Amino acid sequence: MNLSSKTELELYFADHFDTVLFPVLADLYLQEGDTVRSRKVCDIGLDQHPHQPDGLFVLAEVEREEGNDESSEKGYKAVLKECPDHLNAAIALAEIQTKLGRAGGTVTRAWKTVHSLDPHQENALQYFEEKDASFAPQKPEQVSAEPQPETGPASPKPSPAVPFSISPRLATFTMVAILRNQGLGEQALEVLKMLEEKGEDSERIERERNAIKEEMHD
Repeated sequence: MNLSSKTELELYFADHFDTVLFPVLADLYLQEGDTVRSRKVCDIGLDQHPHQPDGLFVLAEVEREEGNDESSEKGYKAVLKECPDHLNAAIALAEIQTKLGRAGGTVTRAWKTVHSLDPHQENALQYFEEKDASFAPQKPEQVSAEPQPETGPASPKPSPAVPFSISPRLATFTMVAILRNQGLGEQALEVLKMLEEKGEDSERIERERNAIKEEMHD
């Protein structure tokens, strides 16, 4: 199956409501801004696979996109319950709890989880830097005597066309396992490459990669 083809995924899903690949199609709809279709695919897929973390994640993203912050918060928690190392869900939960103004301890724990999964994650580092700075003595601001050049509004950059492929936010070891079980070795290797670029567990990636290559040559 060509996971880069939305049409092929739609046709496959229409005949296989029980497929574990439903998060890929749901995420494609979400990338297009079609939250209605994305939610419908998630509802159907999660009815068959209620604990599938990537499907739960896409549904939480739909809630967030539609402005249902509290529902998305519950969704991200559900993802992390099923898959504690789901980095994208951890980041999203910390962001949404910050936005909702949850108690300081709750928000700090959320960002600590992100930091434990990815010590170099920029938003987590910024959160703790700002937290530390808030307890430090404030330095007086220096006013520059030189006039600052006037700048007009920045020109908007054209948005690149969204390719129909697995989104980096669905690049998880769970998705690798799904693709392997479906006999989609090449796609599984692509997801492993995404995980490698994100700095995920290199030893686990190498084990998965070797196993997949062996399966493909059997």
